[in-house]
Amino acid sequence: MKPELLQDQIAAAFCDHYDALAQIVADANRYGQSPGLEHRYATERAWMLHNYRHVKRQLARHLNPEPSTALNWTKPLDNFEKLFNSPTLTQLLHQDDTTLNNLLNSTKLALEKTFHLTHETESKLAVS
Repeated sequence: MKPELLQDQIAAAFCDHYDALAQIVADANRYGQSPGLEHRYATERAWMLHNYRHVKRQLARHLNPEPSTALNWTKPLDNFEKLFNSPTLTQLLHQDDTTLNNLLNSTKLALEKTFHLTHETESKLAVS
C-alpha cells in the first residue's frame, strides 16, 4: 500500500473518531453525563490512546503549545490529549464549561487546518 493512501486512511479514521469523541464530550457537557455516554467515551478514549500517535505530529503544528514549567518534568498534554486523558467522562466534565468549549474549538480548528477539511468536502483529506 502506498504511504499516501495509508496516511489518508489513518487521517480519515482519526477524523471519524475525533468527531465521535467531540460529540460525546459536547453532549455530556450540555445534557449531563450518562452511562451510555460514559461507555462511548471509554471506547473512543481507548482508540485515541492507541492511535493518536500516528497523527500527533501533523496536528501539533496547528495547536498552540503550552509553555513548560521548571517544576514539570513531563511534556504538557496538547488539547487533543486533554480530551481523552481523563480515565472517565465524569472526570473530564469536572473542568469548567469554558475550558471544555475551548478544547473542542481549538481541536476542531487544528483538525480542519491539518487535513484541509471544509464542511462541504470532508471526504477529501490532505495532510498539511
